[in-house]
Amino acid sequence: MPTLKGSGLSLYLIGFMGSGKSTVGRLLAELLGTDFVDLDPLVEEKAKKSIEEIFALEGEKRFRELESEVLAEVAGRKAVVATGGGIIQREENIRLMRETGTVVWLRISYREFERRREKLAGRPLLSSPESKVKKLFEGRTKLYRKASHICVNVDQKTPEEVAQEVLRCLSSS
Repeated sequence: MPTLKGSGLSLYLIGFMGSGKSTVGRLLAELLGTDFVDLDPLVEEKAKKSIEEIFALEGEKRFRELESEVLAEVAGRKAVVATGGGIIQREENIRLMRETGTVVWLRISYREFERRREKLAGRPLLSSPESKVKKLFEGRTKLYRKASHICVNVDQKTPEEVAQEVLRCLSSS
């Protein structure tokens, strides 16, 4: 595996909805010959509910608690980890990821997000008014910047191109 920034072996992918964390994560795991972990299905498994049901029945706060618990369970494992878009909203999550691995921000522009948005049906936070989604995007951008060791722009790139760029960044660091 290329050199990672943190003290652990995990490669964490962060970024806004639609940035390709799960798709790129699977490709990277295959290229690196390591495990792939997607946090969202693990949260659903732990809660025995879909993410939509968790948000509807228990609220976003409960979802974030479950997300943090699942992150702590996989942290430091030799794996590529696709996180949820809001994982960076808790300081302890940022600290844990940075201490146990390398954090890669898959940066998507708002324009590219809008282009991909129709493929993101069922995401609870996308049912909000457009102004709220844009405010969420802008607020998270600052947190992604703070949390990441590496930033890779995903606009107008295939998942394969993004994965190769992540590998180049890891190798040159």
